[in-house]
Amino acid sequence: MTGESDCLLCPMRQLSIFAGLTIEDLSPLGMVVEDIHLPAGATLYRQGENARYAFTLRSGAMKLSVHRRHQDENRIVRLLRYGDLLGFEGLNQARLHYQHTATALDASDLCLLDLTALNRLSEDRPKVRQALIGRWQSALEEAEFQLVEIGAGKAEACVAAFLCHWCRVFPDGAWVPFPIERKELADYLGFSAAHVSRVMADFKRNGYVKESGKRINIQYIPLRRIAGA
Repeated sequence: MTGESDCLLCPMRQLSIFAGLTIEDLSPLGMVVEDIHLPAGATLYRQGENARYAFTLRSGAMKLSVHRRHQDENRIVRLLRYGDLLGFEGLNQARLHYQHTATALDASDLCLLDLTALNRLSEDRPKVRQALIGRWQSALEEAEFQLVEIGAGKAEACVAAFLCHWCRVFPDGAWVPFPIERKELADYLGFSAAHVSRVMADFKRNGYVKESGKRINIQYIPLRRIAGA
């Protein structure tokens, strides 16, 4: 914990769970939102733990992984960047435990919300409930995108689609934080690390992608063509 967050002044408010609420809507809520910081490699919560809190990722990057008992392995199911939400399983009363393990890929800052208080607010205030429904709809669209655009097809198309999606809010040619190792990207996309490394090397050789440290610079037009978008 690093202190309480001021949601009224936060530049991330339109990407948070309170997106769609005005300052007039937020002022009387009395919801305490805590700021937390995680170093790279730290675990925020583990699969199967009680879902007591939900989070908005304010900076950094995280992965959500699922342990598959029958194969005794962990599989990355989502890669998260700033503005993404996680840990909201507890809003569904039928799911009281986290469905994933959340791990920081890079130093990350998050907002923490108590799910009991958030559930109570959603029951008492229609605008809060409406905001939650809107964010659930966004999460559903994100899942559909991953299934349709990223989760099938050749490696070149999948990697290109992922890069365009990851960098989507940045202009063409901008340098974007990208603290994702080839192994993690390969695990998420369902290919070998060697295959993903070859694809990225081809993209870089053709000038579609540049990398510097934990940042990436992409050219949208050729990558979207490869992705079939």
